[in-house]
Amino acid sequence: MGNANRNLFLKKYVSFSGRISRSEYWVLKLLILPMMASILLCGVVMMWSKTGNDAGMLVLTVIIFICFIYFNIVADVRRLHDIGESGWWVFLKLVPLANIVIAAFLFFKGGQAVGNQHRDLRASH
Repeated sequence: MGNANRNLFLKKYVSFSGRISRSEYWVLKLLILPMMASILLCGVVMMWSKTGNDAGMLVLTVIIFICFIYFNIVADVRRLHDIGESGWWVFLKLVPLANIVIAAFLFFKGGQAVGNQHRDLRASH
């Protein structure tokens, strides 16, 4: 059972292919974003602390933060697939103000009720 859960996680949340529903996207964002904020806060506190050599912990914090950025991008791409758009649209999140529009689009637009080029509807649930 453990291998099945791990394989599902790897297929669903590490791979850019496929789709995730709006509800899955919300859950992922509600999990990922607070963790990213906490890790960022820990990194800032370590940089400002004068208690000792925290370079190793700072490097670890940066590595973990980069992993969360990756999961965030995967969620965005898979959500774009669910609404029938190319995953390349995720790069618009790098443009100021466009990122707000794209984020709202991903959070609120319903997925396609039929299969699309990224996967049929049955395979996405």
